[in-house]
Amino acid sequence: MISIILIILLIVSISKPDIFLSAKNKAKLSEEEIKKYANNSRKIYSIIIILFESTSLITYGSEILSIIGIIAAIVSIILFFKLSLPAIKENKAMLEKNN
Repeated sequence: MISIILIILLIVSISKPDIFLSAKNKAKLSEEEIKKYANNSRKIYSIIIILFESTSLITYGSEILSIIGIIAAIVSIILFFKLSLPAIKENKAMLEKNN
C-alpha cells in the first residue's frame, strides 16, 4: 500500500517537478535554473519509479517476472548512480549558490 502512495507521489512530482521547490528558492532562481532543476528532478524521479516498479515485479510477479524485475532493479541502480547522483549534486549546488 505504501508503495502505491509513493508511486502516485512520484508521478505527480514528474508532472510538476518544481512542486518541492519552495517559493523562496523559486524567487531566487532564474527561469533557466528552474528549468534545469525541473529536468534534473524528472531524471531523479523517473529512475526512482523504475526502481519501485521493478521491486513490485520481484515481489508480486511470477518467476519470469521476478527475473525481469531483478534485471530492471540492477539497471535502475546503475542508472541512479550514473544519472541521478550528478543531478542531485547539481540541484544542491544551484540551491546553495543562491542561498
